[in-house]
Amino acid sequence: MSKSNTKTEKIYSKINGWLTKRGFENIKANTEGFDTPTGFQKQGQEDLVIPDLTASTKDSKYYFEIAVKPTKRQKVQQLVSKWKLLSLLANNKGGKLYLMAPYGNKSFAQDIIERYRIDAKFISLPSIKG
Repeated sequence: MSKSNTKTEKIYSKINGWLTKRGFENIKANTEGFDTPTGFQKQGQEDLVIPDLTASTKDSKYYFEIAVKPTKRQKVQQLVSKWKLLSLLANNKGGKLYLMAPYGNKSFAQDIIERYRIDAKFISLPSIKG
């Protein structure tokens, strides 16, 4: 297993622990070892949008994205579109979109939330306990 995969697994594990401690249920993640969240397709587009994680409470559905700065500008626009879609879906289902940024990605995530007016709650991953 590569160092990158190990790091990714640790991030998902940490978020899973955080969600479980806060009473979230039906946790799904777009990584090995979890059920995969339902994907969405924008009308007229081929790409399938799959959230990094989803979870629910009694009456609400929540979406969680690991906010990592992409390497290409075009990818930033795709990320903004994805986050806006997930925010809209969460709001429609009584939930919220959470953007969780690993070390070194905090300012990027906060800038995107503000610049594009994305309705999301920001959480710095280094500050949470798994």
